[in-house]
Amino acid sequence: MSDWFKSISPETLKIRVTIAAVGGLFVWIVLTLVDLQITNHEKYLFEAKRQQFGTVPVKPERGLIYDRDGNLLVYNSADYTVNFNFRGLTKKTIQDIIRKVSKVTGKDTAYYYAKMKPGRYEAVLEKKITGSTVLALKNLDISALKVSYEPTRIYHYGNLASHVLGYVDRKTLKGRDGIEYSFEKTLAGVEGVQSVRKNRSGSIASLIEEMTIPPVQGKSVVLTIDQGIQKPIEDILADEKTKSLKATVIIMDPRTGEVLAFANSGGYDPNHYSSSETRVRKNSGVTDIYEPGSTFKGITFASLIDRGKLTSFTEIIDTDNGVYSPFKGVVIRDVHPYPMLSVSDVLAKSSNVGTMKLVQRITDEEFYDDLRKLGFGSKTNIQLPAETKGRLASPASWSKLSKSSLSYGYEIGVSPIQLITAYAAIINGGVLFEPRLVKSVLNPDGSVYEEYPAKEIRKVYTARTSELMRGLLVRAVDNGTGKKAAIEGISIGGKTGTSRSIIDGKYTKERYNSSFVGFFPAENPEYIVLVVAESAGKGLYTGGELAAPLFREIALKIIEKRPELLRGNSAPEPKQDETVQFSFAKNEITPSEYIPMKEAGKITVRKTIMPDLTGLSIREALDICGEMKLRFKVNGHGRIVSQSVAPESRVKPGDMVVLGGSHHFTEEN
Repeated sequence: MSDWFKSISPETLKIRVTIAAVGGLFVWIVLTLVDLQITNHEKYLFEAKRQQFGTVPVKPERGLIYDRDGNLLVYNSADYTVNFNFRGLTKKTIQDIIRKVSKVTGKDTAYYYAKMKPGRYEAVLEKKITGSTVLALKNLDISALKVSYEPTRIYHYGNLASHVLGYVDRKTLKGRDGIEYSFEKTLAGVEGVQSVRKNRSGSIASLIEEMTIPPVQGKSVVLTIDQGIQKPIEDILADEKTKSLKATVIIMDPRTGEVLAFANSGGYDPNHYSSSETRVRKNSGVTDIYEPGSTFKGITFASLIDRGKLTSFTEIIDTDNGVYSPFKGVVIRDVHPYPMLSVSDVLAKSSNVGTMKLVQRITDEEFYDDLRKLGFGSKTNIQLPAETKGRLASPASWSKLSKSSLSYGYEIGVSPIQLITAYAAIINGGVLFEPRLVKSVLNPDGSVYEEYPAKEIRKVYTARTSELMRGLLVRAVDNGTGKKAAIEGISIGGKTGTSRSIIDGKYTKERYNSSFVGFFPAENPEYIVLVVAESAGKGLYTGGELAAPLFREIALKIIEKRPELLRGNSAPEPKQDETVQFSFAKNEITPSEYIPMKEAGKITVRKTIMPDLTGLSIREALDICGEMKLRFKVNGHGRIVSQSVAPESRVKPGDMVVLGGSHHFTEEN
């Protein structure tokens, strides 16, 4: 130890060390204050505010989905969840809050205490509450109670068009499958932001209304689907005699490519999607491929006619009694053997031998080019997810038998939507249209945001080729394998098809794909229908025996809706739906009149008295109908401007009320 230290007394040293320590502490405090107030002031201020304030997302209302005539198919139920944060509250305060909640809901206080688990400071008191209960709980104005909007997607008709609509995932609130997926960004809207003030524990203490960005409601989608056609088709597929089939039915307007109905057997209820398997929810009409068999002969004939290779339909073709060997070791057979057939009867009687002989008149490249022009080997771009592009090999990989096999529907994989789209081009004058499922998108106020007009892809055939093909296909129904599709009083054209299914990479006689594609009225087709059904290879399984009668049953349902299609019938008066046979209330307000907007929360809901719903949004009106357990039908969109049951009228659960929207659907929509 140095002499300097020895010269300092212990008391003096202690004092000096203390002074140095205090001085150091002072310097540290000064530096810290400089850091807090000057150097990193903004950073620490942000951190303090971040702990004191926060934001929570505000869910937007999802857009609605309508059919082509304005029938509401999908809407949202405004359900709410009630959370109770009781951290830091006294026992007396908790009891007081629970007592107030119990008084509003009518449930015993013990019900709520059971939800408050030991060791936790937050509990979900209620889920999926609606209407007046929500308003009453909000009016309690208790900061510890958080009433959150938790919308439930409602598919009004259950299974109807489920493979077209898809569903919304209950956890993510995002569309899955169908239009819900394809138009997710359109339907979803934009999430809002709610600013909140937090307490010391980090829980929400209060909302800051002036610092809120409201959500943007999603837009609504109007489909090309006709509910009046879709439902009978699904009923047919669910019938005892057909429900065992794996079947797909597509109905299209060949003049525009609009899909009027799209059904697969064994549909599911999107309201309860989790109870169905993934394979059931799959839309096999766009995801699966099959070998179309003899329905493809119509496509072969169209190619031959358009290229000038068939100049006389009375030309006689040697069909070799239905057994022909083009190469050694290869034998082509006809189901119905004929020694000779005219060109027109080769198609009508569905001769494989005759078709393969005729297709030799065009080259491999020409035939392939024609198939590609029809869209085979490519997606149709229908507005549905997971579409397959099918399977079509290029001529470079063909065997010497490939063109012959293709001519009657083998060595190619097509989806049902591809086949009906191609056939529409054959019979509509030669134009290939992109198939459509959406007519328009609407703004939340009901005005049109975007329209989806018919989209012409290309001209594939001449009008003369199309006209001749319609005649040949009518003959196939009148005098050929499609006789069981015929309906008295209307001209129908079409083609049957039967192909073996492939199991474990091999053709089998255990399962067959039976199909029929038909159209009517044949002179000016307004409807084209494709029926594809996989069935066991026993009993009635060919296209003519199974699919053609199904087509006939479906066509009759359409004619029932539109009897003027029958020859000699004039257009009848519109048939009124049984659910809308009401005289509207005296105070019905037309869309042209001014309807003041109302707040649903200010309407008193009485179980047996009809409230005045005019001025409400459709969702708000439907919430009240749901709370009162009333059945409903919505005509139009936008705000409610009319109701079939007058306000203050007596009603009971199960009664029907028809609501009129401020905007109505027209053919231009």
